[in-house]
Amino acid sequence: MNSLCITAAFLTLAAVAAAAPVITSLAPTRGLASEATSVVITGQEFGLNPSITFNGVAATVTISTATSLTVSKPVDSGGDLAVVVVASGQSSNSKIFRSVALTSLPGYYVDLLAEVVVPAPLGRYSDLANLTAAKLAPAGFYAPVPGMTAAIPSSPGYFVNSNGAITQQPAPVGQFVALSGVTSPTPVPAGYYGPIIGLQAPIPAPAGTYAPNPGAAQPLPVPPGYTTNGLAATSITSIPQVNLTAYSLGVGTAQSVSFETLASQNYGIFHPENLQDYILLETVAGTGGVVSRAFDPLVSITSKRFYIVAPVR
Repeated sequence: MNSLCITAAFLTLAAVAAAAPVITSLAPTRGLASEATSVVITGQEFGLNPSITFNGVAATVTISTATSLTVSKPVDSGGDLAVVVVASGQSSNSKIFRSVALTSLPGYYVDLLAEVVVPAPLGRYSDLANLTAAKLAPAGFYAPVPGMTAAIPSSPGYFVNSNGAITQQPAPVGQFVALSGVTSPTPVPAGYYGPIIGLQAPIPAPAGTYAPNPGAAQPLPVPPGYTTNGLAATSITSIPQVNLTAYSLGVGTAQSVSFETLASQNYGIFHPENLQDYILLETVAGTGGVVSRAFDPLVSITSKRFYIVAPVR
């Protein structure tokens, strides 16, 4: 009876001791020979304190569980490296890690699968030596030619709204871009306009025009009977109309004009030569009633007389 128990116990211990670690996969399976690549080893029976070798050279273990190991591949001379896990005195099966003995300069990278050095393609860049993949140009930047060591920020007046761009886009009509490295244009504000593409700053609506809404391609002309507050106007204001009650424009005699006024308003009597150059003849304070003024005519180079009575500030 005792002999049977001892034999059973021996068989159980022998079965436990015979369980060897098993590697099912490596990630990644390739890397640079000159770099200490981080490799995740997946499998089972890795135990509590396993050791890992690449072609017999010990690797540093950074994370260890019974089914997963993260190790730092030692620097090597390249080629196929046999990865083996040893746990509790038992060795695992081996898996091959391909070590690529190539180096690259900025602007280039090592294609691990093809095992060649290639320039960073359009829309990407390589800012460091010995990269294994080129980096996407981020939004606001672009990479227009192969072999870029850095992405180019978009210029003022232009923008880049996606990753991996190979060109920049001009701000459309009615919009602008003031800075470099911008991902989207800005509509011109009310009071301004943007008549062309690639605009770096909005243009204020000139006198005699206004822009009531953002994003205007052109300002609107001020209609007759209205005015604005100057440049970059967003709205118009109606001009109070003056009611003339009498006037006399005789040849060789004094001129006279009579008009209704408001007590709180000043008025100007103007002589516009050809309706272009306005000459202020007199400023009149409103009385709330009819005001009459007589004045000597100016010498006109066109022999034509125009007079305008209008409210003034």
